[in-house]
This record gives sequence, structure tokens and C-alpha cells, in this order.
Amino acid sequence: MCASANSRQSELINVESWSRVNNLRVNPTKYAEIVFMDKRRKTTLQLPQPMRNVARVSVIKILGITFTNHLSVAEHVQRVINSSAQTLYALRTLHAHGMDDATLQTVFRSVIIAKLTYASSAWWGFATTTDRQRLQAFIRRSLRSRFVPPSLPPLDELCRSSV
Repeated sequence: MCASANSRQSELINVESWSRVNNLRVNPTKYAEIVFMDKRRKTTLQLPQPMRNVARVSVIKILGITFTNHLSVAEHVQRVINSSAQTLYALRTLHAHGMDDATLQTVFRSVIIAKLTYASSAWWGFATTTDRQRLQAFIRRSLRSRFVPPSLPPLDELCRSSV
């Protein structure tokens, strides 16, 4: 059992008192606990008992980034691709109504690329090769629609430079 398991309740009390001092309110119904584990480890660890009134989850969304308890971002990548695909549909609609390619490329870069690279400095290191290939495949599909600006650097370069 890890050493921090015994201090969980006192940490929650510290957060609540800090929020009162700073004129903020916490919502205890939104508390969640996630225990990160190494999926490659063969031995199983004895997990601490779940806290009363705090849900133990295997997937958590922190500031818009979805992590699993195995530090995988595959679910985050899937959500971002789905959201970006909906935006692509809107771009196709704008194109059908006469918006020129240069403007569509500007919208693509400012909306879709911003979604794909949002907080990438926090999650890019946890992305597997498969996750990265899926993101790049999405951009290649968009390239066929002429929404991707020709000067767009590769996604891994964009993510590394967005630190």
C-alpha cells in the first residue's frame, strides 16, 4: 500500500479549508479517486480501501484530458477525433455554401488543430504509436477535403512545439 493512501482524507480537508479561505466552494459530489497502475506489472498490489463518499474511477477527465488508470490517453484521442469529425462536417457545410478554401483552412487550423493539440504537453508523452497514427490519419483524411493548409507541419511537431 502506498504512503499517500493514509493522508487522503486530510488532503481533502486541506482543499476544503483552502477553498473557504479563497472564497470558493467545493462540490463533494464531484470528488473522484483514481489509482494509477502499471499494466505491465505482473504482481498485483493491494489497493487501499475506497474512501467513504468518494467514487473510485478507472477513467478521469482532468481539464479536458481523459486519462485511464493505466495512464492511457486512447480514450482522449478517440473523443478528440470524434469532436473534430463533427467540426469537419460543419466545414463541409460551409464549403457547400460557398466559403473559399483559404478561409476554410484558417478555420480548420484555428478550431480543429487547436482541439487536437490542446494541452498536448500534458498527454502527448502518454500517447502510443497507435494513438499518434490515428490522429495523423484524421489529418490525412482532412487533407483530401482541402481543409488542411499546405504549410501545416506534422502533428507530432505541432504537439512538441505547443509547450
